[in-house]
Amino acid sequence: MKGPLFVTFSFPLWVLFLLFGVLSTNAFLSSPIIPRTHQHHAPILRRGQPPRAVLNNNKNNVIISSALQMWGLAETLDYCLAHYQLPTESALSACLAAMGDGAAQLRSANQNNLQDDSNNNVRVVAGPMIDWRRLNAFFIKGAVSGVLWSHWYALVDPVGVAVAENLAPSSASIEAARIVVSVFLDLFVFSPFLFCVWDLPFPMLARGDPLESIPRKVRAKIGPILADNTKVWMVPNLVIYSLPVQYRVVVTSCTDAVWQMMLSDQLAKPLPIPTKLLMPTQPSSGSLGSSRQSSLDLEQQQVLMETLAEQRE
Repeated sequence: MKGPLFVTFSFPLWVLFLLFGVLSTNAFLSSPIIPRTHQHHAPILRRGQPPRAVLNNNKNNVIISSALQMWGLAETLDYCLAHYQLPTESALSACLAAMGDGAAQLRSANQNNLQDDSNNNVRVVAGPMIDWRRLNAFFIKGAVSGVLWSHWYALVDPVGVAVAENLAPSSASIEAARIVVSVFLDLFVFSPFLFCVWDLPFPMLARGDPLESIPRKVRAKIGPILADNTKVWMVPNLVIYSLPVQYRVVVTSCTDAVWQMMLSDQLAKPLPIPTKLLMPTQPSSGSLGSSRQSSLDLEQQQVLMETLAEQRE
């Protein structure tokens, strides 16, 4: 389903957009630490002052103004995290998931549209197409994942401390052991759980995959996704779990956009055809064996048809 942005985006997505905008505006207006705007007057020319000095003054004024604006945005985000932590983290995670999927779609469209005509040697270039239904699904997936990750970060610290106190030989190494334990639990406990129950099934259901085919498709894709997840997040997680809990989802966003693009690519790849489906089956003797064989053949044919349909898409 492809179409204009305002037509295909669902109502919950726009509610989240509106909520994030209202919270950001409210935080910006009510935060007591937002710097006041400064008026920049034209520099006064002194006798003997070269024009280059005037240009340098203007450049310095622009740099100072930009720094004040960036500082104001950072303080606004800090205020939102302090007063509206879950909505802010959810909206930020949703936007990054949508950005990653959009970047993956544009890259895939550019690769598919730039092709050479084998007969006329003419390069055909078509405009990139965005599947807004798929983008919408990633936005909602990111919104829910942001809330789940926020609760996970608050939960993993006590568990990590309890395990680290039993493993660390001295009190000085407890913090390092806590970080290592937290990273291990992140990569090999919570991430596989979240992939299996939400991050993979929801985009598949949103694009119209049958419910009964979701477990098989998740099993087929979970291996490569977990391998990529470990490669991408191993080093950043060492930094993330060294920070206070309220800043972890925000710092995660530095890597999350790239990860969401990789996850979108993995979900878009068609499933490979299992080799056992391409091999002829041996008939079984007996009525019970023949009935089991016929049901197995029907199931294999259904899997093969679904796989071929995915590859055609």
